[in-house]
Amino acid sequence: MNSKAIIVGLLGVALFAAQSASADSRQAAPSKQGRLAQNGVFVMGNDPDVNTVLAYELVRGELEEVGTFATGGKGGAGGNQGGLAYAQKQGVLLAVNTGSDSITAFDVERGFLDLAGVVSSAGSEPISVASCTAPRAERALVYVLNRGSRSIAGYSLDSDGELTFLPGSVQSLSSNPSGPAQILFDNTCRSVVVVERNPASFMVYQLDGDGVAAPGVNVASLSAGQLGSAVTRGNQLLVSETGTSAASSFQLDPLTPTLSPISQTVANGQAGSCWAVATQRSFRCDSYGRGCTIGYIMNAGTSNITSYTIGGDGALGLREVIAQDTFGGAFDGALANQDRTLIVQSRPSNQERALNVYRIRSDGSLEFAQLIEGLPATTNSVAAAN
Repeated sequence: MNSKAIIVGLLGVALFAAQSASADSRQAAPSKQGRLAQNGVFVMGNDPDVNTVLAYELVRGELEEVGTFATGGKGGAGGNQGGLAYAQKQGVLLAVNTGSDSITAFDVERGFLDLAGVVSSAGSEPISVASCTAPRAERALVYVLNRGSRSIAGYSLDSDGELTFLPGSVQSLSSNPSGPAQILFDNTCRSVVVVERNPASFMVYQLDGDGVAAPGVNVASLSAGQLGSAVTRGNQLLVSETGTSAASSFQLDPLTPTLSPISQTVANGQAGSCWAVATQRSFRCDSYGRGCTIGYIMNAGTSNITSYTIGGDGALGLREVIAQDTFGGAFDGALANQDRTLIVQSRPSNQERALNVYRIRSDGSLEFAQLIEGLPATTNSVAAAN
């Protein structure tokens, strides 16, 4: 064999070795490394003794289980929406621990849930948490709703999962004998809203430049038994009405702060309309191809989902009375995969919960994709990367 052939042969061996090493390194990398932060779906176990988060990864439209992670606190939330919140820019998942008056932060940047810290909720019985990151801001604002002390409290959150309490941010709810259900930010991060149930009303809090809440303004609502809510792309509030099985919408004005009714009690003919989500993405809403965003209302009493169109002005239109059925009474839900997937928790029996997964078509209609059964009966909230 001449020297040229030897050199070519050695180059071939080296190239093969390099390719093999590259393949080995790809195989050795954790299968979920770096993807959970972008494709994660999270469910709160909510056990009153040991609270946990069940983590899943959304892969090709279906959920794959990652694991169960203890929050370091106790569960016990109920009659609420938003027990979990995902600060996507920071890659941090937040969970309330109702039974131990605390909030847990998990770092999900590495593909799994790493416990970053547990802090006091600055009140008692936290049931709902929300986060918001202003444009060009590195830190998120976080607010928690405390049912027992009837108060809210604020924090700043960094990408390491460190929650820093904001002095002066603790504010009271209304004096009404009303059960609080949820806390939300408006889209500008300049105000937070608390949904109160019966009698129905809202508490609206304006935030200063440091994110500290001023005393709240109580705004009466004509909705009956409101519970779940979602902020729309147009900075309106979509609210479910349990008492009338309907949905309403309100315009948020973070500078006033106030809420103005837009569509009131748009009935769907179902039962137990309790939870709500709203897309930020537009869908083809009529035969002319005109776009709108979509609101989905989960009906616990009739075990199904109703869809509504949401116009640019926040006006609601009943789209599909039954967009899809659920396996048992429909509870909390979350949007994922840039509004291409809807995950809804349901109660097939008093002994277990289930996850119903749907693909969202280009017109906003739902296609059933997957059912996961056997979740703990205490399971409460759902959050997702979106």
